[in-house]
Formats: sequence, C-alpha cells, structure tokens
Amino acid sequence: MKKRFTLLFTLFIGLFVHAQNYLQMNITEIQSWQTFDFCVGQYDGVIIEKDPSCTNWISWTVTSYPSGEEFNFSTDEITVTNDFGNHLLIQYLDGCDISMRTFYIMFHAFQVTEPWSQDFIWKRTGTSITLEAPYGDDLEYRWSTGSHQQAITVTEPGTYWVRIYNDCGELTDTIQVRDNVEIELATCDLVTNLNMVTWQTT
Repeated sequence: MKKRFTLLFTLFIGLFVHAQNYLQMNITEIQSWQTFDFCVGQYDGVIIEKDPSCTNWISWTVTSYPSGEEFNFSTDEITVTNDFGNHLLIQYLDGCDISMRTFYIMFHAFQVTEPWSQDFIWKRTGTSITLEAPYGDDLEYRWSTGSHQQAITVTEPGTYWVRIYNDCGELTDTIQVRDNVEIELATCDLVTNLNMVTWQTT
C-alpha cells in the first residue's frame, strides 16, 4: 500500500511539474533597459537566475506599474508572474558588480469586449453612421469594408463586421445597419360646416 501511494504521489508531482510552463532566463543574458513582452497564458511565469559566477549578496526589486507596489528578494532566482502586475520594472544588483541592471517584463492580456451588444442598429435614410471598435494601444483592426481604422463611417444599410486582434488573441463581431424610413403623413384640415339653429320661444 505504501509503495502504491508513493507511486501515485510521484506521478502527481510529475504531472504538476509538466503542466507548469515557465520561461527560464539568466541575468547575464539580459541587457539593461531591455523589454520582454509575453502574452498572458503563453507562460505561467518567468524564472530569472542570478549571475552564477557571483557568490556575494544579491538584491532583486520588482516594481509593479501603475500601482507602484514594490517586492524585494535576496534569493538566487526569482519567479515573476502576472500576479505581480502586467507591467513590471525589475532591478538586479549583486556584490560582484557595482552597476544595477534594470529591465522590463510586460504581460499582455487580450481583454476586448464586443463592440455591439445588439444584432442591429438603425440609421435615418440618406444619412451616415459611425461604427466604432474598442480602442487599444496594441490593437489592430480589419473591417469588412477593408478599412484598418478603429472606426468607419457607413452610408448604406447592410451587415458589417470587424476583426480586432493583437499578438495575444482576436475577436470578431458583426452588426447589421438598417434604414429607418420616415413616412411623412399629409395632414388634412377637415372643415365641417355646422348649421346653427336658433330656437325662439314665444
């Protein structure tokens, strides 16, 4: 029974380790002010190791932006995930080198909501309407009209779609534009001739 438990425990640990997907880096491979971009889900985290030739003290400082929260470590390696934040400034200093190494790690998440919650929208006949997709610094767009702008102006009724994408994901949404035909009703003044009768009593 004990042997079976040990086998199952070993198998569980093996599956857990295999399921984790960490990118391993060494500080000696990183240049100051270098930026590393990752998609959330691309890696579970990044493991950064110290300079193996240095046996003196080590200092890591991880600063999360825009919150400004700081995390300090003095271990041989640190594991950085987007739990710290999506935009991280990392500073490394050891007792073998008087210069501080500073670099960035950016975790990008594809968080885009659908542009339209309804299936169609109305516009007045003969007028135009602007269709707008959500804005993002790193987002790109492709419309059914061929445009790559964030927004387009259409004059004709029909079905339009937009594809919103970046390196971390994509989303496509469709909207139908319908003409709202205004019917002008002619108003007629109806004139009624009333015969007014005056009754006289004697």
